[in-house]
Amino acid sequence: METDDLMTELLNDYTTEAAEHIEVMQQGLLQLENCTDASLRDKLTESIYRETHSLKGASRVLNQTETEKICMCLESHFSILKKHSITLSTDYFNAYNRAIEMLSSLLTAISNNELKPAFSKFQQLVQTLEFSYNSLQKMASEQGVVVATAPLKTELKTEEVEAQIENNQQLNTVHGVDTETIRIDVAKLNTIMLKTEDFVSTKNTLEHLSIQFNKIQSQLSALRSTLGKQAGVNDDFVKLKKVDDDLRAYNHQFKAFQNVFMRQTDDLQLDVKTILLHPIRSLFSSAPKLIRDISTQSSKKVKYSITGDSIDIDRRIIEELKDPIIHLLRNCVDHGIELPAKRLAQHKPEQGTIKVAVEMLENKKIQIDISDDGAGINTQKIIQKALKSNILTAEQAEQADMSTIHALIFKSGISTSDLITDISGRGLGMAIVEEKVLNNNGTIQLISEPAKGTTFRITIPQSLSVYKGILIKSAASYFSIPVFNVLKAIRLKKQDLKTVDGQNCLFLDNEPISVVDLSTILGIQKSYQAVANTDVEHALLIQSKAKKMILLVDKISGQFESVLKGMGSQLLHVENIAGLTVLGSGKLVPVLNVSELIKMAENKPAISTIKASDSDAAKRNRLLVAEDSITIRTMLRSYLESAGYVVKTAVDGMQAYEFLQQNEYDLVVSDVEMPRMNGFELTAKIRETKAYSQLPVILVTALETADDKQRGLEAGANAYIVKQSFEQSNLVETIKRLL
Repeated sequence: METDDLMTELLNDYTTEAAEHIEVMQQGLLQLENCTDASLRDKLTESIYRETHSLKGASRVLNQTETEKICMCLESHFSILKKHSITLSTDYFNAYNRAIEMLSSLLTAISNNELKPAFSKFQQLVQTLEFSYNSLQKMASEQGVVVATAPLKTELKTEEVEAQIENNQQLNTVHGVDTETIRIDVAKLNTIMLKTEDFVSTKNTLEHLSIQFNKIQSQLSALRSTLGKQAGVNDDFVKLKKVDDDLRAYNHQFKAFQNVFMRQTDDLQLDVKTILLHPIRSLFSSAPKLIRDISTQSSKKVKYSITGDSIDIDRRIIEELKDPIIHLLRNCVDHGIELPAKRLAQHKPEQGTIKVAVEMLENKKIQIDISDDGAGINTQKIIQKALKSNILTAEQAEQADMSTIHALIFKSGISTSDLITDISGRGLGMAIVEEKVLNNNGTIQLISEPAKGTTFRITIPQSLSVYKGILIKSAASYFSIPVFNVLKAIRLKKQDLKTVDGQNCLFLDNEPISVVDLSTILGIQKSYQAVANTDVEHALLIQSKAKKMILLVDKISGQFESVLKGMGSQLLHVENIAGLTVLGSGKLVPVLNVSELIKMAENKPAISTIKASDSDAAKRNRLLVAEDSITIRTMLRSYLESAGYVVKTAVDGMQAYEFLQQNEYDLVVSDVEMPRMNGFELTAKIRETKAYSQLPVILVTALETADDKQRGLEAGANAYIVKQSFEQSNLVETIKRLL
């Protein structure tokens, strides 16, 4: 091997090994600072000393003099700490952490072939370590007794420290003789995984061929039977029978091969996925130091703990979630935890708590809870920012429930921070967090209680799996929708559709869901002659984030598994398409981007081609609606017109009575509380007038007491519907019964 090649290989090995040493040293320091148990403190000190010594030796071999010098200083410190029980001040730990940061910077410079940190910073650090070493020697000579100048009160629970010690020891066994291991670049593992997933396409192809095989065999058997009846037994029939029998035998062999291949493919996928699994603790490896640094900068006191960190998760997911996790932890310290004085004033411990709890769910998903015991989410600030950013209207803000308000946190431009800093306040971070989680087939939920704290709950698959989609057809084109975006398939009837704000809707669990044709969104020309004579269409209830939509399609062909492929840099920004997948027949099918579909339907309302049934148009009834609220008046008019009625509206009871004198109406719908003439008075007036005495009257009101209902009935109303429990179907059914 050439000298340059050998040095490159040695440096690659060195940087990998050095990163492991630095990681263990950093974790050990953070735990040592908070450790109160003497025996555990000794173990941590010994672990840091060993890692420092090993890194010093490797650095000396490759002539990394700066790294060697820092390690030599640290080794000297921990050599004394091993032998003497000395309580260190925070200043010492600050110096040690600066040393770790310098080691990381030097390592990054080597890895990226960059300039090393300024020599002045390196020299200053070494001088600090050498000066503090002299102080340590003095302490040791005085029997190791010293009063800490600024001791931290943060303590880790004994069992948590023991668990971390055990984890570190497990990491160290990688270099021992008992375990045979090799280092493999994660990128190479990812390549192997992608090639393994390609076998899924081969499985689908075999299944497709098997179906075609069966069709041919069935056709041949039918032909054999027909010829046998027509011509009897002859040479051609005997030959045909031989071909049919041979085909059956080959089909049997093909099936056997297909079963073996599918099992082997599944086993191979599982094995490779297992290789890619890694303890989730590496996702949170930077958490203790991150929290320490931010809390120190902001003069806060914070205790951190984690449980369930030995659970395995796909390395690729770990890489994707690193930035979101860092952002959430920053938010917990910066937004959540209060200053010590404020916490004490609220009868809380002056030291805040951030907890991470990882749990494996039954469906091979992992739940990550990141919680703080801080101030909770300030909902008023969220609403103010949303109003200022035009994300919410004033009317929407009044009607928004707590879950809706919390969901605004994930909108771009929303931040509860009054001040924009390098840590927070720009209103972009949480939107990026949600995007990252959703892109990995996960969900994120916010749970918060004022003055008690906040929890971010992430649910994520343990492993990135093959693509699972539903095959659909619109016009002459086939598409696929990811299974996790589909809530259910629907057989939609025309008469079930209602019109709300000019948009066709279907009410599901009292919630109006927009109904949009896929061909309309995608701009596909489509002929409706094929569906003109049917009252039923195929549809899918789809969801992205918290938004739902009903998507009309021409055909739903069922669920399948395949591999999702990107479209390359040339087609990176094609709207509404997330990638491509391959069917068993070899046909490429676009995979729809549900988030973009819903967004496009919202921005450019695409009215469905299905219209509500007008079979009763010839005998539509005339209704008079009296309501002083313009919002409710418009809503009632829209509801009733979509149900096939001719509607006239009045702003109060007085105007409604004037309209009654001018035209004929079949039924009156009225509010109760209105100016000039209320609903009770209008009803009584109608009953007093002979021409209208039999006219049905329905009162729709917010007044729900028994006395109010009794008063309405005494006035002569035929029905009394409370707005709080109001449903469009209730009103329409009541009207039908009265007409």
